[in-house]
Amino acid sequence: MIQKSLSPPRVLGLLQCGASSVAWFQSISYCEAGLVESSLNSFHITNGVQKDEVKRVLVLCDPFTFSAAFQATFILHEMGASVVGVPPAQAPNAFMEAAEFTLPESRIQGTISIGMQMYVPSAPAMNVLRLDFETTTEIFRRYDLDEDSTLRYALDLIHCGRL
Repeated sequence: MIQKSLSPPRVLGLLQCGASSVAWFQSISYCEAGLVESSLNSFHITNGVQKDEVKRVLVLCDPFTFSAAFQATFILHEMGASVVGVPPAQAPNAFMEAAEFTLPESRIQGTISIGMQMYVPSAPAMNVLRLDFETTTEIFRRYDLDEDSTLRYALDLIHCGRL
């Protein structure tokens, strides 16, 4: 019986992505030859995606992964994708959407939250997304504090068979 070999995981870089990146972000394809190709691709999360396909997805994130990119990271993680990087600064459960106001007498202006984002309702105090493989200070040092440390770490995880 011939076994089908698994293709390398698809690596999606959601680094420094925010609200404008709802449909577009840098997608990095890891090639068997050991090369990394980079291109902009449209990626849509739909209910039709097979879980086995998502388990072969590796998402890279950093503190600047927020808004729509955070949502994509969270949903892909819930569907079985592995997440590597530094946790996003955005909390899974947080106040969102602000409304401006002006106090009538003093004319002091301000904003107040008018919404609550609850990705994990069972844990209302959850303030950080737990990653599968966190790029710690030690790991950054391992890669000489290179700005591509997270990508290099992810590629090493693929090479050693952990992903």
